[in-house]
Formats: sequence, structure tokens, C-alpha cells
Amino acid sequence: MPFVFTPSPHFVSAGHEASHALDTDAETAMDVARLREFYPELTGWGDWALHEAWGSFSQQVYMMHWQTITEREVNFLNFCCWEQTRGEFPWGGDSSDLAQASEWKS
Repeated sequence: MPFVFTPSPHFVSAGHEASHALDTDAETAMDVARLREFYPELTGWGDWALHEAWGSFSQQVYMMHWQTITEREVNFLNFCCWEQTRGEFPWGGDSSDLAQASEWKS
């Protein structure tokens, strides 16, 4: 059975998984569109969930408010998998830590 990514409760509250209610600037809206393009595994996620997940990933892994989105990063999916299967990813953890959360690849 394939792994199914879910955005709640770790990124958004239950009931808001598919919400597209995101009041943001044009640049951030473009970033969310890029997330949709680069991560078809998260097709069912709303804009709000994608925004919150990427923001958490940026802060906890890159230690910055928002990492620029320029290409697909497998570690983002590893991060989402970690949050879903193990709880909060340790702040400042690196790619070797994230590589442990690869259940989604099976």
C-alpha cells in the first residue's frame, strides 16, 4: 500500500487540510504554485497546508524563515514523512537525519 501524506495535525488543524485560504503576497503565492508543481505527492493538500509545511521545513532544517523554492528537494518529502510518522523534526537536523524518514518511497 503506498504511503499517503497527510497535513494534519502536524501542519494544519483537522478540517483545514485542503484549504486554499491563504492571504499572502504574490511572491509567496508563486512559491506555493512551485510546491504544487514539484511535489505531486502532496496533490490533495491545500495552499495553507503547503505553506505551513514549507515554512516549518525552512525553519527547522535551514534555520531561516522561508527557503527559496527553485527545485524539487526530496528532503522536503522526508521532512513531511518524519513529521507524520515520528513527530516534530529536531531543529537543526540535517539531511542524514531526514534520510531516515523514507517510508514514503516504498
